[in-house]
Amino acid sequence: MAMATTDAYAAAHRTLGLPELLALILGLQTEASSLASCMRVNSLWAQEAAKILWQKCGYQMQAIGDVRAPKIRDLAALSRWPDRLQWYANCIGSLDFFIEDFYRDDVYPEDYRLRDESRYHSAFTDITFPHLENILFSSSDRCYIYNKTSLLSQYLQSSLKSFCGFGYTCKGGAVLTDQFFSLMKDRCQSLQILELMLDTEHFSESKPVSKEGFAQFLDGMRQLRTLSIRQGFDDVMTSEAFGYLVQYQYLIHLDLPHIPEQWIRDLDPSVFPRGGLLPKINSFRAGLSDKGLNLLLPYLKNVTSIHIRPYGLFINAFSIIASAQLTALEHLSLDVSPDTIVRGADLIMLAATAERLEYLDIPGDLDKNDRLPSAISVTDAVMDELASHLPNLKVLSLKMDGALLTEASLISLGEYCKHLESCSISADVFFEALVRKGCPNMFPVLEELCIIQPVSDRREYKDVSQTTKLLLLAFPKLEYLDQGPGELSELDLNFTSAAQDAIFARNRCSRGLEDLPESGSTGPVLELL
Repeated sequence: MAMATTDAYAAAHRTLGLPELLALILGLQTEASSLASCMRVNSLWAQEAAKILWQKCGYQMQAIGDVRAPKIRDLAALSRWPDRLQWYANCIGSLDFFIEDFYRDDVYPEDYRLRDESRYHSAFTDITFPHLENILFSSSDRCYIYNKTSLLSQYLQSSLKSFCGFGYTCKGGAVLTDQFFSLMKDRCQSLQILELMLDTEHFSESKPVSKEGFAQFLDGMRQLRTLSIRQGFDDVMTSEAFGYLVQYQYLIHLDLPHIPEQWIRDLDPSVFPRGGLLPKINSFRAGLSDKGLNLLLPYLKNVTSIHIRPYGLFINAFSIIASAQLTALEHLSLDVSPDTIVRGADLIMLAATAERLEYLDIPGDLDKNDRLPSAISVTDAVMDELASHLPNLKVLSLKMDGALLTEASLISLGEYCKHLESCSISADVFFEALVRKGCPNMFPVLEELCIIQPVSDRREYKDVSQTTKLLLLAFPKLEYLDQGPGELSELDLNFTSAAQDAIFARNRCSRGLEDLPESGSTGPVLELL
């Protein structure tokens, strides 16, 4: 018996001495403290535990769910011991520079400023990150103070696969210079994802990136799979640069601020690779005019996601997209100009050809004071046919002036689109008629419903309580109901308020967050619960 026990211990000891098996076991640890304890067992355990604990480093890593990830300042604290710092840096695969915390301003005590993790760049000037694959700068509006070319260049490793500068990122043209892009081109031939945004506020007069330098950079980055340029490159993007990037054989996602139609006309088909222009493009986002869109869409036949912003004359963009026979399309978002027109016939044509569509958003990104696009012949019959062609639809947003829609359109959506999760439409919806014509569980997974109501005198609720009860039955997962921004009558306002209170109470109870409210506090609707 003692011998069997000894053999079992020996087998376990040998198993825990194999780096591959030990890594699998330690990978099950979810607490940073547990992994830190494992690092004290022996040198092998220290190495394998550190690889897991320090694989991702940055404050935001914790915010998105990886509670084990150390912060940038934890790494910078080791700068007094260069050998130890390098040992830990050898384990890091992802660095995420974010807002670390807030501090009170000495000059204006009532104000709080953001303390940025980018301030630790100088602590890493004497080390390398040999296994760094991902770096993200998602920082504050003051990080341009720390993000200098000389400091950021240390992260341009041969192992780097993703370089993302998003949101308040890479502030200041002093960061992204010709020299920086030249270094990236030479060092990062494994780079697959590049997302950039230049700050035009602090360095609006300087031109740190030249047109020629940026074109040369794009010519040398043909291995990219994702290229996203949000802003700040308007003056350096040229027809030549565009001609280089559209030849990328592996590019899947392309996001550009705008594409002038002349750039498309300047393309030379004789230099296109065998697969043609953008042969593997799957997701496309850019600003285009009607003519530019018409010129480019023939090259996007296999695209599954399109987001178009207006750039120049933008009236018939939706008609152009609808007639382009984009059979693989799953996601369509169309920002609008004041003159954009949406025709019912085009909605039907789009639905008939893009039956895999899951996301349809018009007018896309719209400010509060922006004018809605004009609808022509958008009726309940059109919506019925659209819904019948799109059984996979999950998100629908159709906000238009002049749409002739009623609750019948919602009934059609409930009949055909059982996967619909969010719906925002311009329609004259009388909820009492909707729930009486509909059926229980009409929208089984719908969570958000926003109705842009026109001014109407036809809504006179006879029984708000009963209508609310039936609404909860028809929308079992509904979490948010809104009507507006039209001039709602007092009856409309009372119904929306009662319905939203009932939805909130139902959801709180179903999640067990609190006991049922006392009888009469939210009306008879709670009898349903």
